[in-house]
Amino acid sequence: MRFGSAFLPCLVAAIITAATPAHAEPRERRQPSPAIAERVGIDAAATRKLDREIETCEQAPRFADDCLDLIQLGAAANIAEDPLAAEAYQRRALALRIAAFGADSDAAAQGHAALGSMLLQRQRHAEAEVEMARAVALFRKLGGPDWALSRALLDLAGAIQAQGRIREAEPLLREALGRMPDREGSRYSRAALALRPLADNLTRQGRHAEAEQVLRRLLAATRVPEREDSGIAKHALMDLAWNLAEQRRTAEGEAMMREALGNPPPALDRSPTVYIGRAALGRYLLRKSGDTDGALTELRRVTRAIVAREMVRETAGLLPLYQTTLQLHVEAAWRVAHRRR
Repeated sequence: MRFGSAFLPCLVAAIITAATPAHAEPRERRQPSPAIAERVGIDAAATRKLDREIETCEQAPRFADDCLDLIQLGAAANIAEDPLAAEAYQRRALALRIAAFGADSDAAAQGHAALGSMLLQRQRHAEAEVEMARAVALFRKLGGPDWALSRALLDLAGAIQAQGRIREAEPLLREALGRMPDREGSRYSRAALALRPLADNLTRQGRHAEAEQVLRRLLAATRVPEREDSGIAKHALMDLAWNLAEQRRTAEGEAMMREALGNPPPALDRSPTVYIGRAALGRYLLRKSGDTDGALTELRRVTRAIVAREMVRETAGLLPLYQTTLQLHVEAAWRVAHRRR
């Protein structure tokens, strides 16, 4: 049983973003619901045969490519209902890669990287570090592609930094950046994937001037008109605004924040993206610029707009933003009222 090359990467991406609870051996797995089966592009009848086919393949590792397709499909089908089963499938995929190609193979390195990314997404950072360290070591030993190694380095750095070892993560981030040259004609900046984590790492170390240079490099990489990195560029502008504020250049930072918000057309002025931008601007004006009146204006616009959307049941995903913005709104209103007394 084989699946198209365009289909499998989508499944792998879904698996990597999985949430998985505590470490466990494979257990009896329930079949995915018809709705999930439809979402991953298979019919209900196929899901009923899935585990039996996987078990058959596992008895004959020479058919490893077919087995891996099945295991990845099983993980994607189960991921929304049973993240524990998804992790078990991912571990079976790793074991099968090792059985078929050897523990020192590129296939094994990819398996360790996929499992490590899954654990990292679940915030099981110590376990993720172990798997990503194995992946990095194998990619280096085998001379694997720079793209695969750089992604593994980024995840390894993320796992290490999340455990508080910030300085230890920096050289890994710099190596990842050095191995991520942009390809001519690419619609996206690969370097941007490493630049923002590096800037965050330097900021956490209090090295704001160095972080500023990295963020400006990120802006240069994402502002190329023919590329589709506008979302990354906006986040980079916001990051740079806060960086400048830390260096007591609040006016420059405010200009960056306003540039990130831009001038959205009326049709987009009520979109979640604009809400996030206005909330960020309000927070900056309140906490850094000291412009409580301007902050109150922006924050009021966001809270009132979200409430209006709530009345027509369109804002389930905006609840966290609403809660945070409302707290800032109250703080700004209190400051304005206190000042006027």
